[in-house]
Amino acid sequence: MTNQKTLKTPHISLDDNDGRGVSIGRDITPLEEAERKTAQLLLEKSEQRLQLALEGADLGMWDWDLQTNDLYFSPRYLSMLGYGPTELPHTAATWENLLHPEEKKSVKRQLLGAIFQGSDSVRIEFSMRAKDGNYRWILGQGKVVERAQDGSPLRVSGTHLDITKLKNLETQLVQSQKMEAIGTLAGGIAHDFNNILTSILGFSELAQLALADGSSAEKEIDQVIISAKRAAELVQQILTFSRKEPKKVRRLKPHLIVKETLKMLHSSLPATIKIEEDIDIECVEIKADPTHLHQIVMNLCTNALQSMQEQKGVLQVKLEHREITAQDNAEQSHKKIGSFIVLSISDTGSGINQATITRIFEPYFTTKEFGKGTGLGLSVVHGIVESYNGFIKVESKLGQGTTFHIYLPSLKKNSVTPQQKESRFDNLAPGSERILIVDDEEAILNLHETLLTRLGYEVTATTSSQEALALITANPNQFDLIITDQSMPNISGAELASETLKIRSTMPIILCTGYSSVISENDALAIGIKKYVEKPVSIKDLAEIVRQILDESLIKPS
Repeated sequence: MTNQKTLKTPHISLDDNDGRGVSIGRDITPLEEAERKTAQLLLEKSEQRLQLALEGADLGMWDWDLQTNDLYFSPRYLSMLGYGPTELPHTAATWENLLHPEEKKSVKRQLLGAIFQGSDSVRIEFSMRAKDGNYRWILGQGKVVERAQDGSPLRVSGTHLDITKLKNLETQLVQSQKMEAIGTLAGGIAHDFNNILTSILGFSELAQLALADGSSAEKEIDQVIISAKRAAELVQQILTFSRKEPKKVRRLKPHLIVKETLKMLHSSLPATIKIEEDIDIECVEIKADPTHLHQIVMNLCTNALQSMQEQKGVLQVKLEHREITAQDNAEQSHKKIGSFIVLSISDTGSGINQATITRIFEPYFTTKEFGKGTGLGLSVVHGIVESYNGFIKVESKLGQGTTFHIYLPSLKKNSVTPQQKESRFDNLAPGSERILIVDDEEAILNLHETLLTRLGYEVTATTSSQEALALITANPNQFDLIITDQSMPNISGAELASETLKIRSTMPIILCTGYSSVISENDALAIGIKKYVEKPVSIKDLAEIVRQILDESLIKPS
């Protein structure tokens, strides 16, 4: 039989009444030792499982001794802020110093108030400064685990969870809801504003018919027409920004967009900042959505201005054309050659360190103070530039400012031809067909009636879509063409078109709209409408559309 050792507890010596020493001991059997080891193993496994649970939940643990003010941070707690296990002192002062300055008082009041007013647990959200200087959103949860006999807390323990991504998603949701509200408002404004612009543009063009070529009055009317067209483009920009208008890529002159954007910036420019422009007005054209170029200029200029806050500075904006050859490209990483327009935006701000430059285009990365930036501006710029097969170069020196160079592929330079003035409408083909015009805006109704009557058409005009439907129902063949607005009380333009086509399936119909979220061009064509026209439309374009639709309808038997 194998010999087994008997373990004994430490002896305790006592004196009996006779003064004799009595030794008391207890043998620990092998069974009891095995049970002790089993309990130890179970405890270790339990601790391992707890650690795995904390890691799996991505939780950092903390333990605060209120008597000594020592505050233990788990390795994960420190790593979520970018620190190593030994980089920070384990004290309550360390935690307090990492709190955002604007939140410090509030967070301490919530935490200490809950603990010392008898609450067993606390749950709060706040932001803490990470090692890289950025702030992370933290969900802190704690529980009083030890109290004195009088009920005062002695020890509090809990967890921290990094909820920065969740907070960013919440910010996006709020922003999305704001944009949806703005979009609804923008749609209503666009509709009304485009109706007004239709009248301004149309009557100005009609006035030109009575003016002599080269007269001062004609030149002044020209400026009214130019301004009305610019206003119409601004409405389209508003709709695009609010996501109510699809992206429209077209051939454009970049210097016009850049100059227009800088004009807008001037109104919000602090007196301490000076803008220097070096814009090549002969710069070649590019193919892009003008709103995209506007966003690039606005975002980069806004960043530049913020880098020069509370100090004098210079914002330089340069636009030029550059040919990049294989030799030029040899030292670059983008590996792109060809013809580019280069937009360079420079500031005299604090500059950016190299580590930050490598991250500035990441979504949600920001070096701005808490609450003063989403970290999306430069990522939006990067996404736009990449979508046009362009690239970005960044040059910066700490204390000396930063320059962003935006390269966008350019189109081949066209031979310069003198810009011809638009026709005076004298060469538009006249007509004699019968046209019904329906629009609840009397100014637009009068404009279109005047134009088409001068061109020889027999025009019937009404502001009531109900009256128009009654006329059509009474005699479906008395009109050769219907021009109707979309947004009208009682019966909309699309509804009028549908009812009309039930009565006479071949009736040519032109649908005009200042803006509609109800019916798109594809929807209109699917109904059987021949042409979908967005206001404002010039009278020259309208006259040509009318003639085109009527000529096409004559080809097919009615």
